[in-house]
Amino acid sequence: MTPLTQGLGVAICATVGLALYWWEKPRLAGIVTIALVLIWGIISHLF
Repeated sequence: MTPLTQGLGVAICATVGLALYWWEKPRLAGIVTIALVLIWGIISHLF
């Protein structure tokens, strides 16, 4: 994994989390953001 792809993954996670938060679904936003960060962490360790 290059720093660029790691940064991109973090940006995607943050964007999705913020989008859900602004749609007034803070609980869902928290769950989804944590899930995306965990998934991205697993993927970045595999590659």
